Amino acid sequence: MDKSQSLTAQIRNDYTGHWEGFARTTDQQLKFSLDILTNTAVKVLFNAADLNAMDVVAKNVLFTGDSIHFELAGDDATINFNGFSKNGKLAGTLITDDRSVTAKNRTAFFYLHKVKANIVNYTIQEVSFHNGNVVLAGSLYLPLGSGKFPALVCNHSSGDKPRYDGAFMADYLANRGIAVLIYDKRGNGQSTGDWKTSSFEDLADDCIAGVNFLKSIAQIDDHLIGIFGHSQGATISPIIIDRCPDIAFNIAAAGFAVSPGEQDIFRVTNILNHQAHFSEKQTDSAIRFYKIWLEVARTGNGWSEMENANDKFKNATWYAWVAPPPKDNWIWNWYLKAGNYDYVPYWERVKIPTLLIYGDKDEVTPVKPSVDRIESALKKAGNKRYTVIIMPNAIHYFAQVKKKGDLWTQNTPGYLENIYHWIYNTCSK
Repeated sequence: MDKSQSLTAQIRNDYTGHWEGFARTTDQQLKFSLDILTNTAVKVLFNAADLNAMDVVAKNVLFTGDSIHFELAGDDATINFNGFSKNGKLAGTLITDDRSVTAKNRTAFFYLHKVKANIVNYTIQEVSFHNGNVVLAGSLYLPLGSGKFPALVCNHSSGDKPRYDGAFMADYLANRGIAVLIYDKRGNGQSTGDWKTSSFEDLADDCIAGVNFLKSIAQIDDHLIGIFGHSQGATISPIIIDRCPDIAFNIAAAGFAVSPGEQDIFRVTNILNHQAHFSEKQTDSAIRFYKIWLEVARTGNGWSEMENANDKFKNATWYAWVAPPPKDNWIWNWYLKAGNYDYVPYWERVKIPTLLIYGDKDEVTPVKPSVDRIESALKKAGNKRYTVIIMPNAIHYFAQVKKKGDLWTQNTPGYLENIYHWIYNTCSK
């Protein structure tokens, strides 16, 4: 047996399987688990109920001797795991590069032991479906048992989004008898296409292709297929419904109904105030500059004014936080398509049961004006079958407000429970 064969055997014997335990900093403790798969290529999947995280795929997995290294890349930071396996136990450290966390909490120690994975009440089928030339790859969580199940297609928030973003919700609902389809956003994972060159109508049609795919599944009730969207996915949900009137119900989480420019300014203002900690005067100056290049992105006009302002403010302390991207960046073409939507007319045509759910501490979506506009539009549509839920102390991603210096947040109690009970009650009527 050569060294590579010996290493493969060692990896399978020492690491393959389901691991459960916790990580601890000086102030916090987090329960989590890992699934390490080594059938063909090595894959590490991270799961943590308190983070609403399931089957998050680790990157840069490396085995050296009896040690393992892998990374979890988030939107704002990366966590590096370094551990070793001995006698059925896996221990080590995880270290983040997130500078919003106090230095003493950037390193946590973790301890895991190998156990049998929990039994689930569903199967997972790897599937694919098409929107024109775009191939969308996904996972169908199908409850066990006979009969026709209600179903949900999970739409995506902004940016790069692989399917595992929806895995925790899929697991929760499928275990309770609701089928869920999650899929890689176009240009991510195994899906073709590129969301950066696509319109909201393109993304809406991707979701509709998922709805149509579910209609072909014998175990699914094709009269009870709904959609779920978070953030951008919720924002464009009325566009999806407008293009596919036979959708049965709609769950819109943290969707905004103000203009894209208003939402962007709200988001960036919160970043400047709460992450960068600039003074009110500095934030005002930064936002005035940001509005200049945002208008260029929205209209394609005003380049010379923006370039003059860029030269004037490039040495300002706040500049790096609001600097425009290079002229050849994809954002300019994308914003011309995405930055001019008025979502209210779409909401005025939504007549199906709708759940609007928000966190009251949302720093990305302006909650009150969005709820007010959507409610007014739904009333104009004659829609009396909608529910609004505001989750206390919850931010945009339905985690609780993080205490200063914490390494991780806690998920918002009742978030998934509210969604499940609303679907159950809606589909039972």
